[in-house]
Amino acid sequence: MGRHARICGLSAILLAACLSVALLACLQPSTVPDMQTVSAAAGIMPSLEASDVHIDALAADANSTWTVAVYMSADNNLGIYAAMDKDEILAATPIGVPSWVNVVVLFDGPASDDTSLSIIDGADENPVPSFGSAEMDLSEPETLALFINWTRDNLPSERLCLCLWGHGSGWRGLLTNKGEQMSLPDLDQALT
Repeated sequence: MGRHARICGLSAILLAACLSVALLACLQPSTVPDMQTVSAAAGIMPSLEASDVHIDALAADANSTWTVAVYMSADNNLGIYAAMDKDEILAATPIGVPSWVNVVVLFDGPASDDTSLSIIDGADENPVPSFGSAEMDLSEPETLALFINWTRDNLPSERLCLCLWGHGSGWRGLLTNKGEQMSLPDLDQALT
């Protein structure tokens, strides 16, 4: 396996782990499934023991409503990995996410006209046909701001977990789309 494939595989595992932890943070302590159930459902961390995760600390704010918003910029060589991670999100959400946790994914892969916004409800992916256009540039700060504002307006919650998924180049930028990246000042603009 090449270096690039190992790095992309690691990013897929990290995304699934972050989403699993974010979703666990939303659960009431009495409804938190054991880590082996989570691992089996998400296909990650098979050797992680329940004692390795401090559920009480994760669930301290469990009475808040949450939205987990995943912004997947894969209009580049990460398209297949983004599709696999989206499948992992679908596999991870039916494990006990309460009704007061929303999960939404904006996906853009390497094909033309493949930008899609979906609300994830259990194992079901519910497309939102009226969002944006069929092909959007996820490296543009206006697109990220549109996604954040749409999420806030349509899935209101007390807490928002924004996951930015895609290539990053440190201080030079992130969220590569056909060779273009969002700069850090542009990210700041999108988040304000």
